[in-house]
Amino acid sequence: NPVSIFVESNYVRAVKGGMGFTKTGGNYAASLIGQDEAHKQNYSQVLWLDGIEKKYIEEVGVMNIFFVIDGEVVTPALQGSILSGITRKSSIELCRSWGLKVSEKRITIQEVADAYDAMTSDRAYRKHLPEEVVRGELIKGRGTQFDPLFCDIMLQIMDDGLEFPDEDDLSLDIDLN
Repeated sequence: NPVSIFVESNYVRAVKGGMGFTKTGGNYAASLIGQDEAHKQNYSQVLWLDGIEKKYIEEVGVMNIFFVIDGEVVTPALQGSILSGITRKSSIELCRSWGLKVSEKRITIQEVADAYDAMTSDRAYRKHLPEEVVRGELIKGRGTQFDPLFCDIMLQIMDDGLEFPDEDDLSLDIDLN
């Protein structure tokens, strides 16, 4: 099951110059108030942002975090507030050994939100999809992602052999009279 994650914007787990880079009880104790707030709002975990600008992702709970954005595995860079532990190091090395591109960099919560939006909602910028891909997505999403009537109409249009416009000619001529 997916884990529900609360983005903490009031409290911080660690600050550069503090003890976040080392394994100490204080790092865990500092996260308790944020975790309590997350649980009160029915979230499973807390995503911690940096302690200065509160926009750069650091960790989730007491764990390292990794994202896949545009086919690249991305994890926050070590900036003095994230533990450089064996789990993080091993995960990075394993990903690279599997041929995955891995980046350690500062990543904002906005970048992750934009990547999520690009995957799930605003698809207007994407290249034109082949008809068989559209057909498969309509069938797969019928009744869950898409209205069943809409799917039936779109599939009927495809079955009737109407041509999809070329990528360079996506204009529509509609007579409203």
